[in-house]
Amino acid sequence: MDIGIGIGNSLLDMDGPTLIEWARRAETRGFASLASIGRVAWPAYDELAAFAAAAVVTERIELLTDVLLAPTYGTARLAKLTASVDRLSNGRLTLAVGLGSRDDDYELSGLSTRGRGHTLDHQLERMRRVWSGDPAVPEAAIGPPTVQPNAPELLVAGHVPGSFAR
Repeated sequence: MDIGIGIGNSLLDMDGPTLIEWARRAETRGFASLASIGRVAWPAYDELAAFAAAAVVTERIELLTDVLLAPTYGTARLAKLTASVDRLSNGRLTLAVGLGSRDDDYELSGLSTRGRGHTLDHQLERMRRVWSGDPAVPEAAIGPPTVQPNAPELLVAGHVPGSFAR
């Protein structure tokens, strides 16, 4: 059985040195993964920034977004950020994406909640093409190459029919 632990990126008053030490200790104590909570409307570290820090001080532990609100990021930027964390972690990133259920995350991002499912569908298709280095996609050259083709591993979260289709 694999057991994971949260990285603590959403804890109030978490400082950088403690977050890094948390990641180190989680790995040395045998946890299989570090998981994050992704919110825009919360005074916390961005999960991909936290995972970039964790990636450089660990070697084995998996990094799992739980759940990154993909539409609150621009597609090209998200593809670059995730490819960067995948590369820094030597392929240990699992990107779990979803839409979330809180309007305030979208409001603070300057986005409407209307059409966010369509946005996510577009992002998933486009990011896969960027990560694979598809020459037909102009953004394919914007980030470092991922460790494995079509990486990182991608999970889609949700509880509505559109989520299941994704």
